[in-house]
Amino acid sequence: MGSVVIAVAIIDVAKYMIEEEVFKNKELRKPKEARETLTKIMVIISIAVAIEGLIYIVKAGSEDLSLLVYPAILIATSTFMVIGLGLYHKFSVNAEISRDE
Repeated sequence: MGSVVIAVAIIDVAKYMIEEEVFKNKELRKPKEARETLTKIMVIISIAVAIEGLIYIVKAGSEDLSLLVYPAILIATSTFMVIGLGLYHKFSVNAEISRDE
């Protein structure tokens, strides 16, 4: 099941890249476009990590509770990825606004 989650995340990122680069022929010339692209990719990755952690929590909960350390680390990593992405988004928007003024 974990391999399926990773495969779906890879397919989703590839689909997004094909849509942006091939169909729209979009180049990242503006900071806003780069921020939006990075945000979408990081959200996909953090969701995949969170789902992977949830799958392992269910699996470890039914086998042995001492195995819950790895899923807890995955969930914490996903949380920190989202927090970091939010901070990046906030600081980059603020930098863009101050640069435009």
